This record gives sequence, C-alpha cells and structure tokens, in this order.
Amino acid sequence: MYYGVDMSPFEMDESADSFQDKLSLPATAKLLLFSGRMNELKNPVFVVDILAELLKTDKDYVSVFVGEGDLLKDVEQQAAHYNISSHVKLLGWRKDLPAIMKACDVFVFPRQEEPKEGLGLVVVEAQAAGFQCYYLMVFLKMLLKYQT
Repeated sequence: MYYGVDMSPFEMDESADSFQDKLSLPATAKLLLFSGRMNELKNPVFVVDILAELLKTDKDYVSVFVGEGDLLKDVEQQAAHYNISSHVKLLGWRKDLPAIMKACDVFVFPRQEEPKEGLGLVVVEAQAAGFQCYYLMVFLKMLLKYQT
C-alpha cells in the first residue's frame, strides 16, 4: 500500500494575493490555517483563542478553517464571543488544500496530546507546503524558555 504524499500539487506557485482576493481579504492579511475534522480531538476552538490573542496586537490576522465537524458551531460561537467573526473564514472541505496551504502564513495543528496517534498526514502536507512545524509541547517549552 502506498502511504506517501504526492508532492506535485505543492510545487505550484499559487499567489497568496489571489487566494486573499477570493476571500475578500486585504493583501496585508496574515493567514492562520487549520485543516482537518472539527472535533474535540483536533481542537479547532483553540485556534480562535489564538487568533483573539494575536488580534490584540495586530488586526491583520485571519484564521482560515478547512474542514467540517461537530465543533463547527463552537468555532463560530467562540469567534462571536470574542467579537472577531469577521476574522474567521470557514471554507468547509476543499479539494485545493495544497494551494490554500501555499497561500497561508501559518499552519496551526492544535491536536490534543491524548489519545496518541501516529503522525497526521496533514502535518506532512504542511511541511510539503513549506511550513515550519512545531508541536505544542516543543512550542510551549520554547515560550517558557524565553519568558524566564
């Protein structure tokens, strides 16, 4: 069985400006991408929390969600709670994920630590799109190191 990732879709040079135009966003928008099932395990609501914090210092951030699931309404409600719904774009499932990844600035993979699972395919795709990938515990350790 073949479990690799076809890298050819990630070799295209999709213009970020073109993607932002499709979403009616300014060229200055900084795009955070969540891709996957919107369920408790994948933790998409946390992306809205991250966005709310980022928007306190820079109003150019927008979170792009590719996927659907049980927590779709929770994502919408959390965005409404923070009054940042205009900074959240819910795209549903898409067949052009490589192009979307290439157009975004940051890939967010806030998956819960437990239960353990193997390396998610979306992480491999994110790396193929050129994202630097940091796992939550590594990221938290880096933050704590610089705060002390």
